[in-house]
Amino acid sequence: MKNLSYILNGILAAGILVVYLLLRNDIKQIEPEQKKQVRKVAKVPSDISDFPTSDMVYVNVDSLLLQYEYYKETVMPLEAKMQGVEMDFNKEVQVLQNEYAQEMQAYNQGLRTTKTMEETAQKLEQKKNALDIKYQGKADELSRQYDAALEKVQKDIKTYLENLANIKNYKYVINGSLFWYANQENNITTTTLNDLNKQYAASK
Repeated sequence: MKNLSYILNGILAAGILVVYLLLRNDIKQIEPEQKKQVRKVAKVPSDISDFPTSDMVYVNVDSLLLQYEYYKETVMPLEAKMQGVEMDFNKEVQVLQNEYAQEMQAYNQGLRTTKTMEETAQKLEQKKNALDIKYQGKADELSRQYDAALEKVQKDIKTYLENLANIKNYKYVINGSLFWYANQENNITTTTLNDLNKQYAASK
């Protein structure tokens, strides 16, 4: 009956992979109506005198996102929820794997019949299928929320930078994370971040 062991272990492993991919596959999505925050986008810089005069400036996009309060309050909680769902799924799958391992051990010791093991495998497979349905639904919902949240944050930043470029006549606003070296005088990350956070706080 080793085939039973291979089959069920393969099924359980595949289930973990499916949900893992659902949760990790760039799942980007704000709680359905996460307060459906109707807030004013940070459209215009508060004080353009704080920004350098140049044809080209840059922002470190990664730093900007991670320290933007709106991102921290909407996107990060969803990331934590996705990790929690993944952990819960893995725990439940582990229970099934342990149950099967115990039954298989009993079978190898002659304490279970072939028919009993086949029935056990079928029952565990049914439980596994139920887990897939349960957690895939959760993963899909969180994915949708995460995508919406991230898209809104990115839109806020993009709108802000486009308006800043128009006001300051910047020809380029570049992602500084792509460069090995760039003149710090043209780095507007901190100024942009401070202004975005100030405007976000005022919009609450």
